[in-house]
Amino acid sequence: MFTHLFQIKKTLKVPESLLLKRLKATAIKNNLFVYDGVVIFYERKHYHLPLIIFDENRGLYLFEHKQWTYDELKNSTIKTYDKSLQADNTLTYTKFHQIFQTKLEQFFKGKKLPIHNFLLMENLDEEQYERLDDSFKKLLPKSRIFFSDLKEKAIIKKLFSVSKQKKKIFSPAQLFYRLLFQYTILDDTLQPKLATQQQIDFIYQDIIEHSVLNGRVGSGKSATLATKVIFEHLKNRYNKILVIKANKMACDFFMQKLQAFAQDKTLMIDFEYIEVLTPKEVLQKHLSKLGKKRVDDKLVIEKWLLRKRSKLYNLIFCDDADFLPADFITYLLNVYKKIPVLFVSNSELDHKFSFDISFKEQSTLFFQDEPYEKTISLVKELLRKYDAKDIMIVSDPPSRTILYTEFKQQLEIPITLLDNTKTSQEQNLETLVLSTYYDFFGIEKKYIIILDICLAPYKELAYLFFLSKEQTYLIYEEECDVIVSLKNFEQIKEIKE
Repeated sequence: MFTHLFQIKKTLKVPESLLLKRLKATAIKNNLFVYDGVVIFYERKHYHLPLIIFDENRGLYLFEHKQWTYDELKNSTIKTYDKSLQADNTLTYTKFHQIFQTKLEQFFKGKKLPIHNFLLMENLDEEQYERLDDSFKKLLPKSRIFFSDLKEKAIIKKLFSVSKQKKKIFSPAQLFYRLLFQYTILDDTLQPKLATQQQIDFIYQDIIEHSVLNGRVGSGKSATLATKVIFEHLKNRYNKILVIKANKMACDFFMQKLQAFAQDKTLMIDFEYIEVLTPKEVLQKHLSKLGKKRVDDKLVIEKWLLRKRSKLYNLIFCDDADFLPADFITYLLNVYKKIPVLFVSNSELDHKFSFDISFKEQSTLFFQDEPYEKTISLVKELLRKYDAKDIMIVSDPPSRTILYTEFKQQLEIPITLLDNTKTSQEQNLETLVLSTYYDFFGIEKKYIIILDICLAPYKELAYLFFLSKEQTYLIYEEECDVIVSLKNFEQIKEIKE
């Protein structure tokens, strides 16, 4: 339903210098981790570095950038300075060292990270450097300067000139999660993973209008959104940010990811300015502001409310927008007409941002069989190897009731009937989970069994098809167009028993 709603504006990227391009290309070619235009958040302030490179065997390389020319340097005095990060005649390595060492001490007590300082000098070549005063050369050794005329071999020599460690001390994902969180995302177990370049570009990009983030299930949209929310909060701490999730349980899981970032005390995240709400809660808050009655369970939005502009938030993220009522999307577009709103979608619609890589590696098996008997048989087989908490069954409500009764009689394990009106703390998710097509948002399991496929809501079914971490089982009694479509989509050979 988002098609043609948004006019995409192109943004111009500041062109990189030839030196920076050569340096980045050489580092990437040698399997180093390269991040440019870096923002460092520390104690309610943020600082900038043009480039950071991480070598698992040698440590962290910090690059300052100066536009100094030979004519400026030959008669000037350069000094290091700890407090200012803005002055053109100072070097500020010490300040960055202090920031990173404070963060390291907080999470990696006893572990040392070698940090190396380098200077990008795009207006100075090597021959000009040799003619400078010796005091300048003492402060800035030649081995730590990348001159404008530096070629690939010389770049490699400088990068690898620092001492190599005997063993790798830090996992790149763990290190950047603690030092520069915006280059990582958290999975559903709250473990960090390095963000892709597409994800990083999205995290850094300003949201200035109504726009769409598009991507397949498993492309990391929601996980990246959590990082993006924290990044936006730290950029402007007094902006009110709203995240909309489909149900209370999804809100709960998303908030857990946000709170995980807050373990870094130097970030000083203030959750007073971040809200994660369901559509019903969003409407209720707006109505309360207008002095009106509460929203009923049917989420009916009256036309007069669409004319009531709201200034409750400065930035809104609407996750899993495909599964929210069309009336609610219309409400957001009207009531927050002048507020930046990002809609996160699985559909191939007009979009400003896109993640085109899915990281789901699960396989899918089709079974044409009596659904209840086959489901019970599959669950028993899985329980011989795996924990009940790894399994979820999704069906329509009548089938769920039948399966619940059968499992209670045949299995001596706890079973949870998933309820999306409750938070994760209000129900036991460390069990075998039985869900309907409208309850599973926010849940990820290793093994997912899907029933009642031919009459299932299409969007929810398409989402479920890619949701499992290991294996998806589709059980059906009679083949239908939906089954054929799913088989053709994945080109998976049917297994019949």
